[in-house]
Amino acid sequence: MTKVLILGGDSDHNLGDAAIFESMCHALYGSDRTVEITAISNLRMPGSSPGLVKLLPTGLAGYASLVETASRQDLVIIGGGGLFQDDDSRVKMPYWGLRTFLMGCANARVVGHSLGAGPLQHWESRLFARIACASMSSVSVRDRYAHGWLSRCTSKPVDIVPDPAFMLQPAPAQIADGIIADAGLPAGPVIGIALRRWFHQRGFLPHKLRVRMGLDNDSGAAEMARLIAELSTLIERLARTQGCGVLMMPSYDLAHEGDTAACRQVAVHLRERIPIGVASIRSAAEYKAVTGRLRLLISSRMHPLIFAVAMGTPVVGMAYNGKFDGMFQMLGMPPRMIMLDDFRRGNPVPQIEQLIAEALADPTDYRQRARILADITAARTSGLITDRAGATVASM
Repeated sequence: MTKVLILGGDSDHNLGDAAIFESMCHALYGSDRTVEITAISNLRMPGSSPGLVKLLPTGLAGYASLVETASRQDLVIIGGGGLFQDDDSRVKMPYWGLRTFLMGCANARVVGHSLGAGPLQHWESRLFARIACASMSSVSVRDRYAHGWLSRCTSKPVDIVPDPAFMLQPAPAQIADGIIADAGLPAGPVIGIALRRWFHQRGFLPHKLRVRMGLDNDSGAAEMARLIAELSTLIERLARTQGCGVLMMPSYDLAHEGDTAACRQVAVHLRERIPIGVASIRSAAEYKAVTGRLRLLISSRMHPLIFAVAMGTPVVGMAYNGKFDGMFQMLGMPPRMIMLDDFRRGNPVPQIEQLIAEALADPTDYRQRARILADITAARTSGLITDRAGATVASM
């Protein structure tokens, strides 16, 4: 048997991180049916993912157990998601740098796999990125944006391995139809909207800790209200011109992230004027299936865009980070996105409308490109335990 420890993002609550974790489990198990995977979670159960046999608790209390467990693994994967960045908190990179260093002290085979990296704007972030890279036997990132940031922090080769979420298999279409119906939408074409909270104060502490400590003070509320109002006007006009219902699709269901609250605010604002509902989606596979039933997806989360493109659905992004541009580059797509911070400087709705028109008129089927990226990632993920080199996208 092969024992593997996976450390990544918040796969308990973030459906994008859940997609990464689930996809890696499937790829590892498909390569070695004896694999025994350990992960950190408070919600999962052993056996809920292929090869998953053990769970460690989240938080600092489980650190001693984590290091001891790492010492007994054949492989430790620092796996995917936006782990190495400092645009939300200056603590995040020191946290992951020290965590990776401890894993390297406990185990000689620690790999960084399809990491989300950047921005790394502060000196201490780059210092701890160097420490993390020195602690890993190999390093790969998910796109050119991440490569540009992390390659500055190490002399090791940094490969590009597409986001593992490209490998995710969708749930059956009838489940997606049931989710849409349960949201109260009549039969017919649907536009999907995935929102997140933005404009909150960003600095030394992670936002979730600021909320828990009562330091948030509802920062950015006025800017977020303006975004909701301007976007609601666009959504109403789009729904009427396209003859579509609107499905609000939160993908990170934690209060401090604000996805569900933002989606519900739009739904309440528009419920008397257009058919609109808020989806309740429990898994990444279900989310991907729903994106396949949409006429269009507008998203301020990256992984819903990945799901939708893989299902052949046109997309427009409302980005908060350069990783969105990195995703479009990997797919060979025009960067159809605006930055959320554009709402601070004016009203980008006309630009969004132009991007929507371009997306709906684009005859290119990007599903084949998404399948190619999925195949590359599957080979590279399987190769972590088989030591067989897979294909690479470094030259693409």
